[in-house]
Amino acid sequence: MVAWLGFWSTSSRNAVVFGVGGGVILLCFLVSSLDWADTRRHLNGPTKTASDLRLAAHVSFFIAAWGLCGLLGAPMFALRPELAKVQQTTSAEWSLAIKVLVCLMLGWGFTAVAQRIERRETKSAAQDRLR
Repeated sequence: MVAWLGFWSTSSRNAVVFGVGGGVILLCFLVSSLDWADTRRHLNGPTKTASDLRLAAHVSFFIAAWGLCGLLGAPMFALRPELAKVQQTTSAEWSLAIKVLVCLMLGWGFTAVAQRIERRETKSAAQDRLR
């Protein structure tokens, strides 16, 4: 995947790719949320907290993806500078870019804390089994 991302480039402006990509992101978010709702009721204690943090991370990533759509497409047009000049949205671009960054930081932070909680619980359960 890293090689593909490193060497793949295109100069086309195919809006369908972004539409399909956004649809896939939305679908994955909905499936993850439904899976969370189904499994959460069987959890307790710290594992329930970790599950909640993981959902908060997914929400943060989804909001960041939504913000990127606005930043790169309408209304900011970062991918089409000729339209951005006409719209003159420079101050709003910074605000939206900061929102995306904060959502990404929150998402990664929630993910890290959830993993730490799950690892601690797994270690604790393994030690209890050895006793």
